Amino acid sequence: MMFGFVFPGTLYRFKPGTGDRTRVLAAIIPRFALIALASVVILGITGIIEAIVQLKAFEQLWTSSYGQALLLKLGLFIILLGLGIYYQLRVGPRMSSYAVGIDEQTGAGSPDADKLQRSSQTLLRVEAVLAILLLVSVGILTSLSPTPIVASPISRAAVYQGTVSGLKYTVTIDPARPGQNSIDIVLKDHYGQPLRETDTVTLSANMLEMDMGLQKMVLKPVKNSPGHYRTTSTALSMAGNWELTLLIQHAGTKDIKKTFTIALGY
Repeated sequence: MMFGFVFPGTLYRFKPGTGDRTRVLAAIIPRFALIALASVVILGITGIIEAIVQLKAFEQLWTSSYGQALLLKLGLFIILLGLGIYYQLRVGPRMSSYAVGIDEQTGAGSPDADKLQRSSQTLLRVEAVLAILLLVSVGILTSLSPTPIVASPISRAAVYQGTVSGLKYTVTIDPARPGQNSIDIVLKDHYGQPLRETDTVTLSANMLEMDMGLQKMVLKPVKNSPGHYRTTSTALSMAGNWELTLLIQHAGTKDIKKTFTIALGY
């Protein structure tokens, strides 16, 4: 912005036609362009790193506000980089060529050199405006964050196994956290074979630290999986110690009951 808007205002102090303006610009442009290009490259590297950190999936570039603002910033960045390269490779060398010339038509004070001065100042002003827009896009980025991709929580199922009245049971509570849980019960006889003759399998839950009433869960047989019963329930709604009672009922036989305790955490 200094080079595009402020510095040109000082050139009027140099007498027109002497070539002093051209020589000053020829001396300053290479130094300025080198620093500008190095800064743009560093910004590009840090921007890529930030994008990798913030965006967890490629499609977030166009599905999130953050990604859209990032695309705007990237477009402005590419234009600025292109203008900087053009300035370094085309304008700078031509200005230097004019600066060492002494001919009235091709030297530092020639009309062509004066025309190049005006073109370079216009180009610098365009770059300054684009840089302002780039800063605005960066400001937008700092106020946005991409839509997070919620990863599935790691399963920490609680598994309880034992034997009661000659019946082997396996109770699995997944994910064993307050809220909704999937409850699976597998029953086998004393020979290790799936239990096929069962009328009702229920699991009752009683919160030990607080009176929440008895929560009863009825499990349904899993199709094509003998001895396997399942339900999904929100009965375990609070962290703490729960007393669970497994009840197996079958007509003509005595009910089988087993009680155990589960410590439910977050």
